[in-house]
Amino acid sequence: MREIEEALLILRERKRREAPNFDFLQKVDDEKAQSISLNIISRKFISFFFCLDVNRRVLELESQLAETANELEKTRNLLFMQYKINRDYKLEVRQRISFEISHSSIHLGRFGSTKNGRKSC
Repeated sequence: MREIEEALLILRERKRREAPNFDFLQKVDDEKAQSISLNIISRKFISFFFCLDVNRRVLELESQLAETANELEKTRNLLFMQYKINRDYKLEVRQRISFEISHSSIHLGRFGSTKNGRKSC
């Protein structure tokens, strides 16, 4: 019986001296850390491409704004030219009407007229 007790004491002593084997926990921690770092890297990658996409979109919008401003400037110039043409045309029509009125009153005066528009004899 004494031998059995000695054997048990020896086993207990070995067990106490040996560090517990927690290597599997270290492997789990390493895998988790690797997963987290990959996740961080993928997020940075996605963020980088999102920033590139946003920057590209901003450049497109700035280009469209410049194009729109250019088209509006052209339209403004055309409208101003049309305004000048219409103004000159109105002036010409008024002058023509004045000329016609002044000449028609001269002709009416030659042939004679009354207030009711009939010729006098």
